[in-house]
Amino acid sequence: NGYYAFPGLFIYIFLTGESVSWEVFFAVILWNAGMHFYSAIPDIQADTKAGLNTSAMFFGFRKSLFVSSLVWLASLVLILLSMSFTGNAMLVIVAIGLVYVFLPLFSLSSKPKYAIEKLYWYFPYINLISGFILFWLIVTR
Repeated sequence: NGYYAFPGLFIYIFLTGESVSWEVFFAVILWNAGMHFYSAIPDIQADTKAGLNTSAMFFGFRKSLFVSSLVWLASLVLILLSMSFTGNAMLVIVAIGLVYVFLPLFSLSSKPKYAIEKLYWYFPYINLISGFILFWLIVTR
């Protein structure tokens, strides 16, 4: 899923004529990898029946949730190292990143309302809102 990063990176380079730092390059790839881990977890049973070998099947339910959180955390750290935001903008970026870092950990809870099958369907809304906020921060700098 790291390949999902390439169209955005290529468009950025094409439109700006600038390259991206190695931190941004790997942060974007890691971010997509975190989403891959998280989205593969609800499919473990179906993938097992189908004979597919996915990362979530390899690590199992609990470890995949931890890996997803760790990969998103690594991505957030790389983003923070490469960005020049300060003050409130930096706090907003950290807050958005931590939502992603901690969301998989909520799925480890025994409470049904935090079940991954439910939380996963909030991602389109989380991505829409956080993407808009991040876009706004970047274009209004």
